[in-house]
Amino acid sequence: MKKYFLIISIALILSCNKKNELEKKNNISDNNIEELQTVNNNKMNITKVQDNITLLSGISLEDSRFNKKENHLKKYKYDGIFIENIRINDLLQKEYRERFFAFLDNSVSAGEDNYQSTLFTDLLMLRIGQLEDKNAYFLLKESSKSKGISYMGIEFHNQYLWELFLDKPVFFITESSNYNDIELLDYILNSFAQQYILNSSSDENEISFCNIEDLESGMLLINKNLIETNSIFKKIKSSFKGITVNEIECAPALNSGWKSVTKEFYNIKPLIDQEMDSKLGVKEKLFYKLRVVPILKDYVTK
Repeated sequence: MKKYFLIISIALILSCNKKNELEKKNNISDNNIEELQTVNNNKMNITKVQDNITLLSGISLEDSRFNKKENHLKKYKYDGIFIENIRINDLLQKEYRERFFAFLDNSVSAGEDNYQSTLFTDLLMLRIGQLEDKNAYFLLKESSKSKGISYMGIEFHNQYLWELFLDKPVFFITESSNYNDIELLDYILNSFAQQYILNSSSDENEISFCNIEDLESGMLLINKNLIETNSIFKKIKSSFKGITVNEIECAPALNSGWKSVTKEFYNIKPLIDQEMDSKLGVKEKLFYKLRVVPILKDYVTK
């Protein structure tokens, strides 16, 4: 009898140990997610730069918006310094940065000549585009949290911001992951999607009167003509060569001259997933899955 009792006891102990090991593994996974969600948003992943580096240092103004008719350089000053000559290191100091942001915010409501925020944002985006400047990304995401700066900044030049993101999605997602801050990415993706990605679940969309019964689920569709003709896609247009075109038959409508038409779309989701899978690290992939992918859930075909 004692022998049988000993065997049963040993079996129960081994079973409990296995259960504890399994729970421990699950807790590790949960903790990783919790760590991602609770990381300190105020941590600054800044890059040390020489003290004399300014917003204008190291970037080329050729083939940029500064060649256009409106040129705001050598026009706006803060504390007696032209905005483009403000030192990066000064802007990385919290007190100086907050005072400067308040100056920009107040400038927006001060009158008609209020392009200080536009100039500042343009310089940051040029630094990101040409130098992949991490400090510029930090300053862009922080300044864009101000409604006034955002209005005359990223919203004023959202086309360039979309083009910049399409050209450097890994940079944007990596930097957002470093701060666990989704706010700037949320604006970029939502505003871009509203403008370019087909929302097949909406009551009014360009395939409202089309045959979508055979439309595959899980796709992010952009009109083929937009990819081929819109300038914001110029740097990634070649990526669509050889990609299957999704054709959708549509009934006669007023905008088609009451003729049946076939509309063509590219599914951009495989290209995005491939790019993220091959270039993001483990932590960034987790951030992408948990924080970025859900932003576009309403635009994925059902």
